[in-house]
Amino acid sequence: MTYDIYDFGVESFDRLTGGGIPAGTVASLFGPPGIGKSCLAFRFLSRGFELDQLGLFVSFTSVPVRSMVTKLRGKEAYSALLSTDHPVILSAPDLENPEPMIGLIEKGEVERLVLDRPEVMLYREVSGWFGSLEEILHRARSMGIGTLMIEGRTDGSAGRYLTEGLLRFSDDQNGRRRFEVLKWPRGPKGAVTEEGEGLWPS
Repeated sequence: MTYDIYDFGVESFDRLTGGGIPAGTVASLFGPPGIGKSCLAFRFLSRGFELDQLGLFVSFTSVPVRSMVTKLRGKEAYSALLSTDHPVILSAPDLENPEPMIGLIEKGEVERLVLDRPEVMLYREVSGWFGSLEEILHRARSMGIGTLMIEGRTDGSAGRYLTEGLLRFSDDQNGRRRFEVLKWPRGPKGAVTEEGEGLWPS
């Protein structure tokens, strides 16, 4: 990998994170359901395809991700993701083991990685998946990949222990979405609300 940082392609988010996710870093994104976590993740991947950086979205839930992607059609921020011929989605529950995704990582074919709610496998008591998640994160770091992990829990507990970056979506007192950088490996931290702060993924 020759990249130093993987930007989101969202001006206000990139400013708060000092340009984006540093290579070899894992950042966790958490907040209540329906607030925009997945949209930001898809924007992160779409930005990669704009820059010819291959991205992979790994879903650990049974939610049909392709239907989520279909809802993004017609939105300029996601056009590069929707027009690529590369398969960018793996469904972890359909895999017997994590080797297919680890294989893609080790081949150097992935530069941006999104892990969607990996803690679900722990709740289902799938044997060995916590160790597998640690292995996936270790490989991603060693390959210099920019990794974004979406948490289903609203307290960010997994990100506090497993990642270098911790990002929170919430609502402010006026009902506007708020994005906050709680910890980051380098660069600025802070918070921003969507009003008047440039493009927000939605």
